[in-house]
Amino acid sequence: MTKIAYLTDGSSIYDYFFLKHLSKQFDVFFISFNSNPKYLPEGIPFIKLPMFMKKLPAHDSPRIYATIPLSALLLKKALKNIKPDVLIGCGGLYYGLYVAFSKYKPFILFIWGSEVLVWPRFFPFRAFVKYSLKEADLVVLDSYVQFKACANLGCNIEKIVVLPWIDSKEIEESVEKAREERSIFRKRLNWHGDDIVVISTRSHEKIYDIETLIHAVPIVLQNVPNMRFLLLGGGSLTLKLKSMVHKLGVQEAVRFVGFVPHDKIFYYLRNSDIYVSTSLSDGTSASLLEAMMSGLACLVSNIPGNREWINDGENGMLFPIRDHEKLAQKIILLAKNNDIRKNLGEKASITVREKADWKKNSRILYEKLESLAKISKSF
Repeated sequence: MTKIAYLTDGSSIYDYFFLKHLSKQFDVFFISFNSNPKYLPEGIPFIKLPMFMKKLPAHDSPRIYATIPLSALLLKKALKNIKPDVLIGCGGLYYGLYVAFSKYKPFILFIWGSEVLVWPRFFPFRAFVKYSLKEADLVVLDSYVQFKACANLGCNIEKIVVLPWIDSKEIEESVEKAREERSIFRKRLNWHGDDIVVISTRSHEKIYDIETLIHAVPIVLQNVPNMRFLLLGGGSLTLKLKSMVHKLGVQEAVRFVGFVPHDKIFYYLRNSDIYVSTSLSDGTSASLLEAMMSGLACLVSNIPGNREWINDGENGMLFPIRDHEKLAQKIILLAKNNDIRKNLGEKASITVREKADWKKNSRILYEKLESLAKISKSF
């Protein structure tokens, strides 16, 4: 059986997704400097690499880049014992960069959105991600906006594969399990049965611009008094966002739920009415696809990554980034038109089923992976 080493810190739900699916087809090892990975499926061998510097509390980039040579050396030592046929490095500015410096081949690089969409604007991030892209034998992305960004960074487009990292069938099963009586769900939140719920599941960080949604809340409530807003997740801006809500006097209409385990998110999605994402940058947003599969009317920022999934007025709606007034207008429109919400939600669900077919998409990835493994075994 083909042996794969998967290198990351295990802090993303994507890690769980890939490790779970890859382990069904291949002999998978998980390698990390992180001693406590959050998303590691049971039964997968875990090789812990020693970390000689503690993570920095605020911005960890100086530690990551200062330790590149040592980290690459430790990785090469571990790989001599495992002898994987293929090495997957996640993140062109993190573990994928360690793999690039280790010179191990063949090397598959998984790219996360901001690494090619945001950080290359700054030095030395641009140089680092370009090096990771150059050294990789295969680059795996989840959106065409990332494809264009990688091409602009000098990556050979012939070694890029674009496929959504989501399984629509798994989401559909989770959605069905999460179904609950509308009035019961609202009662749990001390809301009324006829309240209309807007949900946001994005982290409370600058790039997701939750402030724009909060600024829209007073305008919406003036027109739709029974509108309610559910904010999942957390982050460095949570306290600031809560302060904004109190200053605007809308705390009765807004609930901060905090961090929710991924398998519980569908409970909140399935029992809400409108999904909003105010993100300033995204590739293919898993949060958006989960909301679309949950049958919600989706109202998202007009950025390239979102436009790959949402056709304005057909299977969702778009609004200009940072424009809380336009956002409020569209929330009001959706709140007052149940038929429009229902129609958009149904078409959104169909879109994801058609485009996020993991059985088909995984076949493409596995064929590429096996092809690289054969080259490796031939030496």
